Amino acid sequence: MNFEILLNSNVDSLTEEQIGFIETHKKIIHFGNEASRSLVLMSLNLKKMSEKDYYKCAGFETFADYAESAVGLKKSQAYNFVKLCDSYSLGFLEEHENVGVTKLLLLSKLGDEETVKEVIETVNVEDKTVSELNQLVDSLKKENKEL
Repeated sequence: MNFEILLNSNVDSLTEEQIGFIETHKKIIHFGNEASRSLVLMSLNLKKMSEKDYYKCAGFETFADYAESAVGLKKSQAYNFVKLCDSYSLGFLEEHENVGVTKLLLLSKLGDEETVKEVIETVNVEDKTVSELNQLVDSLKKENKEL
């Protein structure tokens, strides 16, 4: 049975396995969305921790030390989360949280939020691999330089 048809089917006409699929699929989508939202909120709080130097009162010398020891993030990951907040407004991050941190950081190379929003609206970035998106970003940057 086709995926879309299955999702829109009357439950009474489905097998136990198909019902299990639908229920599990909905949970995956739900928790995926929650995870994306949580990453945005974590990013905002990492930025606050970094900017306000709160980590110092807990005995950490640097933000990187705090991120690695207390949070379990590599230094580069922590700074990428902070950069995400520097690149986009909270509203933009909430609206596009499903795109993912890596892809949003990659898209930030294109410039302002409006430019990134246009790309997101015209290209299905969620379905693109990071490598494919990187090629697209490089191509768009090259086009901009030529204009």
